[in-house]
Amino acid sequence: LTEAYDWRWIFYINVPIGIAAALGISLYVPDTKKNAEAPFDWTGFTFIAVAIGALQIMLDRGHHLDWFQSTEIVALSVVSALAFYLFIVHSLTADRPLIDLAIFKDRNFVSGMMIAFLIAVVVLAMLALLSHLLQDVLEYPVIDAGHIMGPRGVGTLVAMTLAGRIVRYVDPRYLVAFGVSVTSTAFWMMTRFSLDVSAWELIWTGFIQGFGMGCIYVPLSTFMFSTLDPKYRTDGASLNSLVRNIGASAGIAILEALLASNRQIFRAALVENITPYDHRFREPGTAAPWDLQTLDGMLNLSEEIDRQAKMLAYLTDFQWMTLITLAILPLLLISKRRRH
Repeated sequence: LTEAYDWRWIFYINVPIGIAAALGISLYVPDTKKNAEAPFDWTGFTFIAVAIGALQIMLDRGHHLDWFQSTEIVALSVVSALAFYLFIVHSLTADRPLIDLAIFKDRNFVSGMMIAFLIAVVVLAMLALLSHLLQDVLEYPVIDAGHIMGPRGVGTLVAMTLAGRIVRYVDPRYLVAFGVSVTSTAFWMMTRFSLDVSAWELIWTGFIQGFGMGCIYVPLSTFMFSTLDPKYRTDGASLNSLVRNIGASAGIAILEALLASNRQIFRAALVENITPYDHRFREPGTAAPWDLQTLDGMLNLSEEIDRQAKMLAYLTDFQWMTLITLAILPLLLISKRRRH
């Protein structure tokens, strides 16, 4: 779409699908009964809307404004924290709060929420980073980058189909642990990439990673709601979606910030080793493109240092993603076996 038309079509393409989904829901999904005795909690809704809105803006603009060096970011963080605090106090004291905080007494639900958050942190951040890596550093055209990233979705589809069938017979926590192990292995493989990485390596690693993620989604939802009181399931589904969105925003913001910071650090470290007295710059194969006595040579060398620094910064982000994914495993230990 971006190659043939424009990047905006990535979003336009969802319009007819959304219209079809809305029509399908209106025609085939039955209305739920309204509970007149449970009026909508506008106060709680306002508090949580302000808290989430301020947090999202802070995460979106933080990198560009140098985070807490900016008065705007400090103000947004204070507003978000205060609104969250007021929401919690209101939820504890109101007769009919927007979300009954008793839902957090369920261990499976709480651990599932934490796992969902960590998964969201790495998934969208990885897609955003990998797209830039392929096009900006490895210099793949848009079409080729799409072809390389496509098999990841195939792996997810295959794994979700299998996991949906297997989860009936196996403790879902085991499937989540398996998916986490596969995904973290794929991230570790990505930390071994270099500027000479082949397209096949990128495709194969992406497929493995997608397969691992697909093994997590269905079992995670299963054990997350398996012990939750039915009266809390609507609230639980809403919170699950909210936590995933916050995790995705936080992941992109934090890992992009780390990428930019590490790029500068690695560039400075590489530049320290550049000197006209280094014998490597006098070797026949090197002297021509990187001749430090000419402007073109210095520009070529600067571009190569940029590429190397960017690659090292991406590899550092992949290391963090590996650790974040592995951090899910201890969270499975605080959950309990589902009800039968």
